[in-house]
Amino acid sequence: MKTFLFSLLFLATFFTAEAAKVPFIEGGIYKAKETAGREGKLYFVDFYATWCMPCRLMDETTFEDPSVVAYVKKYYVPVKVDVDDFDGVAYKQQYNVKVLPTTLIFNSKGQLLEKVEEALSPSRMLDLLKKHNKSFNRKVTIKTPVDAPTTTKPYKPEPKVVHSSPKKKASPKHKKTKSAGSGLFRFDVKREPATGYSVQVGVFADYANVLQQTATLKEKYGSKPLLVHIATLGDKLVYRVMLGRFSTKPAAAQFLHKIKSNGGDGVIKTLAELE
Repeated sequence: MKTFLFSLLFLATFFTAEAAKVPFIEGGIYKAKETAGREGKLYFVDFYATWCMPCRLMDETTFEDPSVVAYVKKYYVPVKVDVDDFDGVAYKQQYNVKVLPTTLIFNSKGQLLEKVEEALSPSRMLDLLKKHNKSFNRKVTIKTPVDAPTTTKPYKPEPKVVHSSPKKKASPKHKKTKSAGSGLFRFDVKREPATGYSVQVGVFADYANVLQQTATLKEKYGSKPLLVHIATLGDKLVYRVMLGRFSTKPAAAQFLHKIKSNGGDGVIKTLAELE
C-alpha cells in the first residue's frame, strides 16, 4: 500500500512539474507579436544559447516557477530565440543582443518597453513582468484573422434546373488551411542600383515571410520603396527586407526614428556594401 501511495505521489509531482513551465510559443518574434495583438497581451523574448549556463539556470528555475508561469499565461505571450540558429542571428543583430541571457519586453503593439541583459531570478522576473503590465500596454490590435475572407460575397447566378430528378448531395470538402504568408500578392521586380542608404527591417530565410512583411510595410509606408537583397549566409539563402532609399545617412536615420516611433525597429544599411 505504501509503495502504491508513493507511486501516486511521484506521478502527481512529475505531472505537476511538467505542467509548471512557461509556455513558450513556436514561430519566432513575428508570431509572438501577432498572437499578442490578437489576444490583447504583452509579449517577451528570451534570447539564449544551448551552451549558456545562466540561460539553462533560468529554464530550470525562473521559467518553472509556478507564480511566473501563472502570470505569463494570463498576461504575456512568451517566445525563445536561440542566437545560434539562422533567425536568431538576424534577431541578435536587429536588437543588438550582446549578453546572454537577454530579455526583451514588448507591448501588444510591438513597441520595445525594456531590455534586461542578465539572468533573472523568479522574483525579479515577476517584478519585471508586473512593472509593464498596464492596461494601455495590453490592447487588441488585430481584430480579424489574417486570411479572413471579406464580408462582401461575389454574385453567383442560380444554377438552371435541367431535370426534376433529385440530385445527390456532394460530399463536403475539407477546407484547406493557409500558412503564414499565404494568399495572393501583387509583385513587381526590377534591378535597383546599389547606391545610397536604406533601413533594414527584417532578415528572412522563408520567402513567404518576405511577402507577408512587405505587404504589411506597404500598408504603413506606401510612399517608400521596398527593397529586397538576396544573399547567402553559410549554405542558406537569405532575404534582407529594406525600406526606403536615401542619399544621406542622416536622412535614413531620421526615417529609422519614425519607424521606431511606430513600434518597429531596424538598422541602417549602406547599399553599396550589399551589391
